[in-house]
Amino acid sequence: MRGLVALQEKEELKCEQQWGRENELKVEKEQGQKEQRLMRKLAEEQEQLLQLDQSDYLFLDLEQESQQQLFKRKLERQQDQFESMELKEQLDLWVRESVEDVQEAEQQAPHVDSYPSDDQTKSNNAEAQDDDGRGYHPVSVGDSFQQRYFAISKLGWGHYSTVWLCYDTVRSCYCAIKLVKSAELYAESARHEIRLLRHISQLSWHPLRDRLVNMTDNFSTSGVNGTHQCLVFDVLGDNMLMLIQRSCYQGLPLYNVKQIAYQVLQGLYLLHDQGQLIHTDLKPENVLLVADELSLRSQATAESKKYLDTHQRQLSLADAKLSKTAKRRLRTKTKQSISFFQSHRKWLRERGIDDLLLLAKHGLLTTKMALDAVTNQLPYLAYDGPVIFSAAEVRKLRLSQEHSSEEQVGDSQTSSRARKRRSRMAESERGHNSGSGSASSYSSSKAAKLLQSSTEKFMRYVQKCIENDEKDEQEKSNESHHLHNKRMKSKKGAKKAAARRQADLPAATSSSGKLNMAMIERKDPALEPCKVRVAIADVGNACFVDQHVTEDIQTREYRAVEVILGAGYDTSADLWSAACLFWELATGEYLFEPNKWRGDASPDEVHIANIIETCGPIPRELIARGEYSAEIFNSKGELLNIKNLEPHPLHQVLMERYNWSPRDAHEFADFLKPMLCTSPQRRITAFSAINHPWLLLHEEDEAEQQDPNESHA
Repeated sequence: MRGLVALQEKEELKCEQQWGRENELKVEKEQGQKEQRLMRKLAEEQEQLLQLDQSDYLFLDLEQESQQQLFKRKLERQQDQFESMELKEQLDLWVRESVEDVQEAEQQAPHVDSYPSDDQTKSNNAEAQDDDGRGYHPVSVGDSFQQRYFAISKLGWGHYSTVWLCYDTVRSCYCAIKLVKSAELYAESARHEIRLLRHISQLSWHPLRDRLVNMTDNFSTSGVNGTHQCLVFDVLGDNMLMLIQRSCYQGLPLYNVKQIAYQVLQGLYLLHDQGQLIHTDLKPENVLLVADELSLRSQATAESKKYLDTHQRQLSLADAKLSKTAKRRLRTKTKQSISFFQSHRKWLRERGIDDLLLLAKHGLLTTKMALDAVTNQLPYLAYDGPVIFSAAEVRKLRLSQEHSSEEQVGDSQTSSRARKRRSRMAESERGHNSGSGSASSYSSSKAAKLLQSSTEKFMRYVQKCIENDEKDEQEKSNESHHLHNKRMKSKKGAKKAAARRQADLPAATSSSGKLNMAMIERKDPALEPCKVRVAIADVGNACFVDQHVTEDIQTREYRAVEVILGAGYDTSADLWSAACLFWELATGEYLFEPNKWRGDASPDEVHIANIIETCGPIPRELIARGEYSAEIFNSKGELLNIKNLEPHPLHQVLMERYNWSPRDAHEFADFLKPMLCTSPQRRITAFSAINHPWLLLHEEDEAEQQDPNESHA
């Protein structure tokens, strides 16, 4: 018997190997055909070039053709040759990418996903390529990592990595996973970033720890492009550049700028004094809002619905070309993802109902919002049942809400008549429902009365309906389980099965009694004064105070004067960048623009000239210490190419260019000047800057910012 089993396994292995060889031959054949087409195209191009060369020699013998025409003909020939070479490179790249795409498709055959659009296909192809042949790790919605993290939606991608919004089934919370490219250069950078983040994680005891990005886990995963380092972070939201762009580059409300500046300085204090680290790249892109959970739940609700609608239909449709083993793996993986999204939608429903009930307890939940919740109209609440109202009842309730909103602006006499009319309609509806005698009619009538009388009682009623619905599902599942496994003892087996199903569900995270006012009114911090929380991110370029990785640090517009001159740097360089950041948040524009043309001056010299005009002269000892000073200054300490300097202090620029009031302009300039001191030794520290009076928030500040006509005036 064992021999037969072994023989059968050997035959299956032989079939799979033969199938693999056939695919390889098919790929080689396709590649050969494409190469032949390419060679024919190149031969045609070369023949045309040869004809052009011969025609040129003939033209040389003709006295009627002028030298100008000969020159023009030669240029055309060179252009054709250039286009031919460009065509060759493009065709080579196209063939190489096509072969790689075929190989990748075969390796990823067990994966089923929704059909991408043309734009998505182009984006994926662009991301999959890399200069050294090692690209991004391909990820799709529903993929799992470490049997713990489930991918929900892509947050972004860059030259270094891709970032995905995931759900952590162990911690029962959302997280952001950064999947770094597999090339050794990127892998080493990721390992360096992990070392720095682990060092920062030792500061978890500090009350300001949440001012810095938090890495909760790291691991490696293998794919078609090799092994990738993966970093798991707490989710953060929009960066400051996105807020500046949403403000149309007019600047954020000062009430919000003060909060952001205060929290950034707190993060720098923790980084400098406790972590002994220099960030080296502080800019708007690296300061992010703390994520709003409602927006994360909204993304999860939308993506889960899209995934289930697509993959539940595709589960029974497996590719006929796949082997039995590949089909089995495909079904297992898809079933696992479907199970996760189904359970996650239940968690989203439970969390949303709890939040709405808390609003109702405080008298803040409207009947419209409660009705939207049970009709799946709230983006952050995945309500898949049970049905509370019929479609006809929903229409009547919507119509009633519209009438009530219109009557609020009408006279009292009309409102009285409308109330009497609604009362008569309600009585007739109750009579009709009682006459029918159906349970569903009674239940719906009860729900409608609760909704009109008390939103809190209505939400408790909805909770009860959900609990009963889940009990019914559990009983049906238990019955099905007993039919398939009769030997399992009924009572003990039911408990084990229920426990297994409960383990698949995310743990319910209580709201801890916190009222989320964003559910009622959501304000954009780019446009309206509101409470703002930020964190400093992207510490991958950071270095220790006594161990610099490189002397070439900081993005150009936020680069400190000592870094431009090559005179060394310390933690004070971050304070210079912070001041440039705060100015940009308040005004929407750069403080220094070194790329502006000023004669023959280099960008560094233009930058230094802007600094002198805004912040004052640069100390002679700093110039003498600078490695690049000779490229900017002469022996007398004067700029080489820029002679006419026009001082324009900060407060003057704020009043003249941005129309700030003298009081606001002087206070803000007084806050920035100590951070923009041209002498690094005299520059203020983050701890001292935190105590500046400009950062104090007053209630009247927020009230003043509410009126756009009084902004900065």
